[in-house]
Amino acid sequence: MVLAWEDVLEHYRSQHFQVFTREQFSSFSLEVVTSGISISSATLSFLQRLLQPHISFWDALFAAAQTTDKNLNEQSTFVPMRQLLNHAGRVAVLYGEHVAWKSPDKWSYLIEILSGNESNYIIAHPPATKEQIQQAEAVLGTSLPPKYIQFLQLTNGLGIAIDEIQFICGVGDARAVWDHEKTFQSGAFISDEYHEIASYWFRWQDVLAYERQRDRETGINTFFSDEKVCIPFAYVVDDWCFDRSHSNEKGEYPILYWNHEFRETKYEYPDFEAWFVDIVLHRHI
Repeated sequence: MVLAWEDVLEHYRSQHFQVFTREQFSSFSLEVVTSGISISSATLSFLQRLLQPHISFWDALFAAAQTTDKNLNEQSTFVPMRQLLNHAGRVAVLYGEHVAWKSPDKWSYLIEILSGNESNYIIAHPPATKEQIQQAEAVLGTSLPPKYIQFLQLTNGLGIAIDEIQFICGVGDARAVWDHEKTFQSGAFISDEYHEIASYWFRWQDVLAYERQRDRETGINTFFSDEKVCIPFAYVVDDWCFDRSHSNEKGEYPILYWNHEFRETKYEYPDFEAWFVDIVLHRHI
């Protein structure tokens, strides 16, 4: 069942989020909205542009991204994100922490995406910084693919369903508690859940290490693929992964679908952009 806009807003209010629609900004000053709340320059830039009704959601998001990387230009941005936002309807700013998953930066943007006679809802986040991208790469021990980095420079992760039941991971300490010992240690799968690629990978590996140990105890190998080549970057029905064992001349990784039930991968897309266009933009979920 697709929820109406007002029902979605009430859903988040019931989870103790502060919710500000674009229309409500005409009744509040930014000083009132952000009073006593930590806010990045990118988020502040985004809010300032929401106050101006003639500015599109894309232009507000792109201007916010430029506060973290002044060399960013529209020719080098992630084009499918702009295409997605061309279908944006109403927008609300959320501040709060979800009961099921955690994120140190509690600002996010709820966006209605118009599709025919229906509305879908996504949750964007303030852009990732270069340092946050490097944090994730250091834990993963590999470079992240360029198209995914372009995506992160616009939104540090993306919820592609209400409550981020389906999501694309962000990176770094804006999306995970970076220095907490439980974030990167054995048993991570029973600690707080973050939609952040390095901590999610660590949690994922931890679960599969437990399952491999169970296989060794039973003498039966139930794994049909090597999960160690995988870096899960999104959850849609099951995990979507970068194949870190292969990269093309541009540094892009093939996209694998990990079937947890059968513990095997299947090649699906040549790179992150092709995956995003099919799964998120065209919603072939």
